[in-house]
Amino acid sequence: MRWAANVLRGSTKQRTYRMGNEFLSVIKGGSPQDHAKLSKHVYDRLNNEAATVGLQPPAANLALISFTTQQQCSPENILSAYYGALFALKGKTSGPYMVFDAGQMKPVTGFLAYVVYHTVSRITSLGNTLDLANQQAHFDPISGLPNMQAAVEEIKSAIQTANQVKQPFSILVVDGDTLRQYNKLSYSGGDEMIKKLGETLKGETRPSDFIARWRTGDQFLVVLPNSVPQSAAGVAERMRSAVERISKDWMIHSTISVGVASFPQHAKTPQKLVETAEAAVKRAKEQGKNRVAVF
Repeated sequence: MRWAANVLRGSTKQRTYRMGNEFLSVIKGGSPQDHAKLSKHVYDRLNNEAATVGLQPPAANLALISFTTQQQCSPENILSAYYGALFALKGKTSGPYMVFDAGQMKPVTGFLAYVVYHTVSRITSLGNTLDLANQQAHFDPISGLPNMQAAVEEIKSAIQTANQVKQPFSILVVDGDTLRQYNKLSYSGGDEMIKKLGETLKGETRPSDFIARWRTGDQFLVVLPNSVPQSAAGVAERMRSAVERISKDWMIHSTISVGVASFPQHAKTPQKLVETAEAAVKRAKEQGKNRVAVF
């Protein structure tokens, strides 16, 4: 079983999934003719390698199913074609190597149709459960923004991308200046301020930017792709100005302090980059709050 999986992965360069005693590879890109050529290569390789250890061909049955239109690619159609091809292979209605056009395959009926329906239902239910788990693991319930864990992953990804494309990026650590005053009135008031603050900051970002709630309280972290310290400081100043202006209508007039750090100019690792931005925001606080500091 492991040998067959390794042959599939090695030949297709795609993810391979185990489905009971069967394996499934999803081949993306290229034409149906390219896929047919590749699948025949996999089939021949399985038989050739099996022959070296004395196994008689066919070492395995193999079917290729081509999906050429978006309409054919619904979960129901894919599973129906999968079970139809599997039934044909198991039933020995043709040879051990078969090529199918999903658009020409008859929908499965009877028990197989029942299996397809319930499999899709289970997959959908599992997908919803995983989406909920991901939401709980990566999003902050108060602000509705990604949380610290998601932010750390984003910084790591940004460093990887920056190294590949040879472009800098910057991060902002934003710290509110008035949360204690809100919490003295009520913690629910503090939560409402955090939500409004997150919305205000997000309103000053580009679609390509990333913003998350950071460690605790009214701290936020922003990732600005393809950004040098000067341009990042400009974004930070817009955020500071927006909060100062918009919060005049809040329960308590609020301000923020912002620290700026850039990769690779100020740091080259996620931890050091964050430490640098946090040191900058600390300096902004010490200098009187309601200001932007670049490391």
